[in-house]
Amino acid sequence: MDSYTATMPKLSIYTNYVNIYLSLDKLDGTNYVTWALDIKFWLKSQGYVDHLTRPSVAENEVSRWLKIDVQLFIVIKSTIHSSLKQIFRTYETCLEIWEHEKLLYTHDTQRLYGVCQNLLTVVAPKRFDGIMAE
Repeated sequence: MDSYTATMPKLSIYTNYVNIYLSLDKLDGTNYVTWALDIKFWLKSQGYVDHLTRPSVAENEVSRWLKIDVQLFIVIKSTIHSSLKQIFRTYETCLEIWEHEKLLYTHDTQRLYGVCQNLLTVVAPKRFDGIMAE
């Protein structure tokens, strides 16, 4: 090893992600599938997709891992539409917010929301006497 390499500081795999701009459509309740894929791909590209699962972190790395998790959490939360942020205010980790979003917007909930919106636009302008099936 030459003297230049020996004196160079070792680069850490942990960096500050708060200053990174993530450009994607904000989660608005109707676009969960594309939003979740974008978030997952971005985290994979940064090497931090493990923050969406329960990773096993060495005891001496827990403090730094938590710091990165909060920074990533801030980035993820910034991609949620302001009308939905109140729903997620009590969560503090990437995993917590990821699991809650998944629970809310999968299992056909997103599709059901879309169907209800479409039905409302068809039915609302008309005066309706009778049963809905008509």
